[in-house]
Amino acid sequence: MQTPFSKHLLFTVSAIPIGAASGFICASVIYSACQLLQWLQHKSISLEDIGLGWEAVLGVSVYFGASFGAVQLPIAYLLF
Repeated sequence: MQTPFSKHLLFTVSAIPIGAASGFICASVIYSACQLLQWLQHKSISLEDIGLGWEAVLGVSVYFGASFGAVQLPIAYLLF
């Protein structure tokens, strides 16, 4: 039988990949939407020139979204 502490520890550890995945998706959507809005304002520029290539989206999503989500979701679980 699991103690309440080990159950909360298990949930906290399992929240890390969930937070990373959801942060990745959220950051990729936000970054892509912002870049598309910028492109709509300046249609003479190609999408690659404004930084909407796959490598830019993946880089921002991993660096900001996944790292932020992997830290914030376990902290939020422990606080609430």
